[in-house]
Amino acid sequence: MPEKPLKTLKMLKIIKMKNFEHFITGCIVANTVTMALVHHRMSDQFTLALSILNYIFAFVFNMEAFVKLGAMGISYFESYWNLFDCFIVIGTDIGIIMTIFNLGGNISAATSVVRGFRIMRIFRLVKASRHIKIIIDTLLNILPQITNIMALMVLLVFIY
Repeated sequence: MPEKPLKTLKMLKIIKMKNFEHFITGCIVANTVTMALVHHRMSDQFTLALSILNYIFAFVFNMEAFVKLGAMGISYFESYWNLFDCFIVIGTDIGIIMTIFNLGGNISAATSVVRGFRIMRIFRLVKASRHIKIIIDTLLNILPQITNIMALMVLLVFIY
């Protein structure tokens, strides 16, 4: 039983380190750059390289969420930034699973939406800016209502 608090303290120590934050920030920037490199008529090797990088970044962001969740426990979900990151990680994982198992036929629209949100992680770099932070916090506050409206629109299209 004493192992759990010790692991939690180690994880808490990790997430408080400046190097951890700098590493995650560097990964966010590199992920944004690799997503910006996608273009029409890419070679197969370039597509494969970007795909591998996508899996690497997904793994890094999954580990970040896991370590933060292990360190902070339920208080992880009190921060809007952590909720946003968790939403992005889950969306990315779902997109990867759909791609690997070739589910849903044409999933390019869904993956484009998730990629758009992944690019928004770059705003973590400017969270010192009060105005941008207010805009992102507002977006995160209305996200549940947007999902309800989108569900109604999908239902309407399905019925039509």
